[in-house]
Amino acid sequence: MENHAGDLSSEIHQSILEELEDAAREGDNDKIYILIRKDPYLLDRIDAISFVDTPMHISASYDNASFTMEMMRLKPSFARKQNPDGFTPMHLALKNWRTRILHRLIEADTQLVRVKGKEGRTLLHCAVERDDQSRSIDIINYVLLACPQAIEDVTIYQDNVLHIAVKRGKYDVFQWLVKWILNNWESSQELKKQILNGKNGEGNTVLHIAALKNAPEAS
Repeated sequence: MENHAGDLSSEIHQSILEELEDAAREGDNDKIYILIRKDPYLLDRIDAISFVDTPMHISASYDNASFTMEMMRLKPSFARKQNPDGFTPMHLALKNWRTRILHRLIEADTQLVRVKGKEGRTLLHCAVERDDQSRSIDIINYVLLACPQAIEDVTIYQDNVLHIAVKRGKYDVFQWLVKWILNNWESSQELKKQILNGKNGEGNTVLHIAALKNAPEAS
């Protein structure tokens, strides 16, 4: 016997999900509660998926700040969840230059800047890689003011922010970061040395990478 009831239930659930995605794009907070009334377990069902574009991912991409913050309030785990591409909502906000969203999320939870996405990249690592170095520096400065310890994070390749900056040829960012480290880690010479002279997974320091790339700007 065919399970028509099960098929109908699946269709209804899919319809509600699509409505929620539309609400995330439009920033319609009221629609969240209309849909939750239809399915009280709606957000739990989404959260049960290991890698998914949550409504928070969508709203962060579309710069809908109030929807993003309401979704984070209702389901805090969404803020740390990766989508199938390995991005959290904060990573997507950066990808789309949604600065207002980034500021709101960091204000709500400074530790979000240390959440790792694809290949262990944090918000700081991704900001260093962006082409617009001036805008990148503004975001990097905001991140480090909120969470200075984020400078210590490395990727799965053991690259820190300086390794990444030199590899990507972001020398304005590199020089800004070096000045920041020298000015802000005076009390921790060991940590300063670790960041400035640390080796990545290939055994290369920043100076080694600069020499390989023939980049005097980073030497």
